[in-house]
Amino acid sequence: SFASVKRVGYWGPPVAGLDYSTPALAIAACAAGDSIYVYGSTAGSAWVFDMDKRLVIIGTGYYYAANTPGNTIFNPNLQNYSAHSIANINLGDGTSGSIITGIYGRIICSQSHTSPINNVRVSNIYWTGTETMWKNGITYNNWEISKCYMQTCTIGYPNNNTATLTN
Repeated sequence: SFASVKRVGYWGPPVAGLDYSTPALAIAACAAGDSIYVYGSTAGSAWVFDMDKRLVIIGTGYYYAANTPGNTIFNPNLQNYSAHSIANINLGDGTSGSIITGIYGRIICSQSHTSPINNVRVSNIYWTGTETMWKNGITYNNWEISKCYMQTCTIGYPNNNTATLTN
C-alpha cells in the first residue's frame, strides 16, 4: 500500500480526506507511515500533535530573526514569521521511525510512553521550550538531530535521569 498525505491548517478550500482542522483528526485518519503537512498557525498559538504511530511531519520551515544571537536570520526566504508552522509534538508508544522537519516549536517523548522510541529523525527545527525530552529509565537508539537551532532546551531529564541515548 502507499502512504497518504494529510494537511493541517491549510488556508485554501478544504478537500475531504486531505484537510483536517486539528492535528488529532489528521493523526486519527493516518496509518503508520503517512505524512502530515503542517501549515502556518497564528503567532502565539501552536498545533499540538499527540502522536501514537510512525508518521512524517513536514512543516513550512522557520524564518525567525527576533531574539536570536546577533539578530541573524535562520532559513531565509521560506516564509514570514506569522506563517511558519508552530507545533508542539509529543511522541508516544508506536512512534519509532518518525520523521519531523520544518517546525518551530518543541518535540518531546511523552512521559506516558512505556517502550523505547527509536530511529527518529529530526531536522530543520527551531526548537524551543524547557520540557524534558526523554523519559527516565528508558534507552533510546538511533536518533538523528540535525540542522536545528535549539533555544532553552533541556535534553535529558532533570533530577538524576537514567534515560540513555545510544548510537
